[in-house]
Amino acid sequence: NRLVFTGVWQLPGPKTGWTSQVVGGWGISGVWSLQSGLPFSITSTTGGGLAGVTGSVTLRANSAACAPAYVLTPGSVEANLNNYMNAQCFAAVGALPNGTVLTGLTPQQGPGNGTYVIGNNGVATDTAGGTLFGFSGRNILQGPFEQRFDLSATKGFRLPFLGEGGNMTFRAEAFKVFNNPIFSNPQANISNSNFGQMTSTLASTGRSLQL
Repeated sequence: NRLVFTGVWQLPGPKTGWTSQVVGGWGISGVWSLQSGLPFSITSTTGGGLAGVTGSVTLRANSAACAPAYVLTPGSVEANLNNYMNAQCFAAVGALPNGTVLTGLTPQQGPGNGTYVIGNNGVATDTAGGTLFGFSGRNILQGPFEQRFDLSATKGFRLPFLGEGGNMTFRAEAFKVFNNPIFSNPQANISNSNFGQMTSTLASTGRSLQL
């Protein structure tokens, strides 16, 4: 969701005389952008082994029984850079030992009426066990709220020697005028040591001024 306000204000001032060259002809314009954070999934580099997934493939992690109000840490983003979300609400996909009985599933791990025993394939030496897919939902969390404010001031000068339409405009512009951080989504891979932390920003530059 994105909402953008724009406005232009021509400041009142004298129209004639030398004062009009100093305090007249000024205008202010601004752009205020507000945007909700982008959704993201909680992922894990473990899981799916029993379906033949190998290597560091990023799949979804498991979720614990946390009330929605406890998943994201309350308070400002700046105060929770190292714990944007409650890590206790999620878990990496753990390995199930050989002999574990799975019921109520299809072979693709969907809801069904099948019963399966891990490692029960007739090979006596198959004792490694394996992992299922993680069951946390897709895009279940939302990144931090974003806002920025850009501002410009302009001043018009008449240049009579260029004719009736002769004029010059001075413009001063400030982008991201309040220099507020705009954070990227947190690290969402539970297998990463920075899980749940804000490690980067979307706008790597701070306030920018130009004349």
